[in-house]
Amino acid sequence: MIVALISLLLFFLSLMYYKWKLWLSRGLPGPKGYWVIGSIWELREGSHVGLRWMMDVAEELRAQGHSIVSFNIFSRIYTIPITESAARSLLESHAVNRKGRDYDFIRPWLGQGLITS
Repeated sequence: MIVALISLLLFFLSLMYYKWKLWLSRGLPGPKGYWVIGSIWELREGSHVGLRWMMDVAEELRAQGHSIVSFNIFSRIYTIPITESAARSLLESHAVNRKGRDYDFIRPWLGQGLITS
């Protein structure tokens, strides 16, 4: 009984965390995707077709005057600069830009460089 309650509580908290992340990203330009899977459905035909789709979305948003594009893929929100000025402000910033946990795996080999810092 206690295990079931704890499992239910953890499920509820993870659901609330996911909904909070979606709420934070609601104003970012980009395809909104589906509830749990995000935009992964658009990548179903293979990586080369999916990459072409992402590039087309980025070009369309750049033509509309946006400087970033955001993709929601399985509860991960990826925000990518698509203009020179957005990339410049990101790269020249002296603020701490912490990479996600995905980079922790390669940090021992690459060190604290431009890719992992």
